[in-house]
Amino acid sequence: KRQVDKDGIVASPSSPEIVAFNVSGGTATITIQGKANTVYTCKSSTTLSGFTAVVPTSGSTTTDGNGDATFTVDASDSKRFYLVEE
Repeated sequence: KRQVDKDGIVASPSSPEIVAFNVSGGTATITIQGKANTVYTCKSSTTLSGFTAVVPTSGSTTTDGNGDATFTVDASDSKRFYLVEE
């Protein structure tokens, strides 16, 4: 959730926030908001331990000037946990 000050300036959260999570078939799309022009890594685990980076190959993406980014990940497991960090 973005905060807008009295002058209409958008303040991005200091930590990335998952703002949308959609699954279609065996693919999930994770949309985040964080700091602008910042590299974030998406990791996953089936057990809440031993998180490893997911696709893209590096598991990382850079947010745009508004702090928005999207990860497209495999969602074929019956359960999987995701973590996004700077």
